[in-house]
Amino acid sequence: MDIETINYKGKQFPIAISTAYINKFKTKVCKIFLIDSELFKTNQELAVNNLWGEYFKFILSNIEYFNTIF
Repeated sequence: MDIETINYKGKQFPIAISTAYINKFKTKVCKIFLIDSELFKTNQELAVNNLWGEYFKFILSNIEYFNTIF
């Protein structure tokens, strides 16, 4: 997993999250999640929450491919 951030009005915000895993066909899969830039202009908190929500929903629906300890 990699998180890309930007500095906006003196605060750091995640704008992209990428992850990679090996699927059941033994193929490497890369997935990139991007923040909704239009929403970010008006509601940074909701845009960031949506970004993380999409990422975790993906992880949970594909949990068998991730050996992650939280």
